[in-house]
Amino acid sequence: MIGNQLFKEAGKHLQYVKLFTLFLLLYAIVIFFLSGSSRIFVEFHILLDTSNGILSLMLALFLLAQHSNVQANIRIFLVICFFFSAAVEILHAIVGLEWVGSLPWLGPYSSLLRPATWPPSTYLLPISLLWAIFLMRRNSTLRPIVFGAGLLLIYIVLFFLSFYLPTYLDTGILGIQRPTQIPVLVILIFLITVCLTEKHRSPLFSGLAWMGVFLFLSDLIMLFSTSPYEKFAIMAHTGKLIAYSFLHTLHVQNTIEDSNIRSAFEKALMVEKQQLRNLKKELEFQQYAIDQHAIVGITDVQGKIIYVNDTFCNISGYTRDELIGQNHRLLKSGEHTVEFFREMYRNIASGNVWKGEVCNRAKDGHLYWVRTTIVPVLDNMGKPIQYVAMRSDMSERKRMEIELVRYKENLEEKVAEQTQDIMRAKEAAESASLAKSGFLANMSHEIRTPMNGVVGMVDILQETQLTPAQQRMVNTIRTSSLSLLTILGDVLDFSKIEAGKLKIEVIPVNLRELVEGVAQ
Repeated sequence: MIGNQLFKEAGKHLQYVKLFTLFLLLYAIVIFFLSGSSRIFVEFHILLDTSNGILSLMLALFLLAQHSNVQANIRIFLVICFFFSAAVEILHAIVGLEWVGSLPWLGPYSSLLRPATWPPSTYLLPISLLWAIFLMRRNSTLRPIVFGAGLLLIYIVLFFLSFYLPTYLDTGILGIQRPTQIPVLVILIFLITVCLTEKHRSPLFSGLAWMGVFLFLSDLIMLFSTSPYEKFAIMAHTGKLIAYSFLHTLHVQNTIEDSNIRSAFEKALMVEKQQLRNLKKELEFQQYAIDQHAIVGITDVQGKIIYVNDTFCNISGYTRDELIGQNHRLLKSGEHTVEFFREMYRNIASGNVWKGEVCNRAKDGHLYWVRTTIVPVLDNMGKPIQYVAMRSDMSERKRMEIELVRYKENLEEKVAEQTQDIMRAKEAAESASLAKSGFLANMSHEIRTPMNGVVGMVDILQETQLTPAQQRMVNTIRTSSLSLLTILGDVLDFSKIEAGKLKIEVIPVNLRELVEGVAQ
C-alpha cells in the first residue's frame, strides 16, 4: 500500500513538472516576442493587471468553495491572502486607467493611489502566504478576522514604506533598475522552499511552490524595468498572469481527479451498500430461520441478558421486557450443581464453545430441558465481550428418557419376581416328582410283595396233580403274575430314572415262552 502511495505521488509530481514545463515554454515564447520590442504597452499593462486581479479573486473563490485536506482555518487564511492580492491588483489597474486619462476624477488622488499599489502588489501575496503556512505549522487557532486585520496592517506598512522607497534606480549593476524587487525575490525563494516541505499535506502546496517559481521569474525580470509600460514590466506582469493561470490549471486538474476519484468511490460505495443490503437480507433470513427453530439468547460477560428471540419468550413464559437486563439466574431450576455452572463459565470465559444439556425453570414453575450451545463473541484481543446461546427444546425427549429408565427399573424388578416364581415352581415340581417317585416306589414295593406270594403259591399248585385244563389255567395265572411283576419292575425303574439311579441289566429271555404267553 505504501508503494502504491509513493507511485501515485511520483506520478502526480511528474504531471506537475510537465504542466510547469508547458507554462514555462509559453512564458519563454512571450519573453522572446517582447524582448525585441520597444513599444509602450499601456492598454496591455492595464489588461494584465485586470486579468491578474480577476484570476486572484477566482483563486480566492475557488479555495473558498473547495473542500481539501487542508485545515479549514488555514484554507480561509489562503482565501484572505488571494482576496487581498486581487484587491491590490484591481486597484493597480484602476491607477493605470487614471494614467491614460480614462478616469480623470481619480487625478486628485493619484499621489496616494500610486504608492498604494506597487509595493503591496509585489510584497503582500508572498508575505501573507508565508504567514498562513507559519500558522498552519504552529496549529494556530487564530481567528480569520484577526488574520485579515493583520494583512491590512501589513498593507498599511507597505503603503507608508512606499513613500520612502525609490520606484526606479539605476544601480549600475547588471542593468538593475528596481533594486526594491530584490527582497521579494528572497521572500519568494523562502516561500517556494516552505511550500515544497509542506507538499505532503496537500497538492495545494505543490501548486503554490510552482506558482512561486513563476512569481520569482516575473519579479526577477522586473529588476530591469524602467517604466510601467515597457517590455520588462509587461514580461513581469505576464509572468504573474502565467503564475495565477498555472495554479488555476492545477486546481482544475486536481478537481477533475478528485471528481473521478469521488465518482469511482461513490460507485464502489453503492456496490458495497448493495452488498451490505444483500448481506443484511441474508442475515435477517438466517436469523429468521434460526429463530423459528432455536431458542436464542445473548448475554454480556456478566451474564446479563441483552437479547432474546420470540421462541425464548414462548418457552420460558417471560416477556422480552421481563428478560432484558436480568441475569440468567432468573431461569435457575436447581437441578444442577454449582460446579456444573462453574465449569461452564470457566470454559466460555476462555473463549471456547460449550455444549451441554441444561434444565431451566419457566415463569409458571414447570421445568424444561434444552440442549445448549454457547459461543463467545471475542474482541480484537481474544477476550469475550458477549455470549450467544442457541438452544433446542428437548423436554419431551428428556421425559421419554426418564420414563424409559423407570420402565427398565420396573422390568428388572418384574424379571426378578418372575425368576423367583419360576424357581419356586421348579422346586415345587421337583418336590412333587420326588413325592411321586417315592409313592411309585412304595406302591411297587407294596404290590410286589403280595404278587410274589401269588407266584409262589402258583408254583406250589403246579407241583400237585392237576388236570390239563387246570394246568393251563395255573400257567396262565403264573404268566400273568410274572407280567404284572415285570410291570411293577418297570414302574420302579421309571422312578429310578427320575432319581438318577437306573442301572441297565442284560438277562437271558426265553423267546418261545414270551410269545406263547402273549398268545395266551
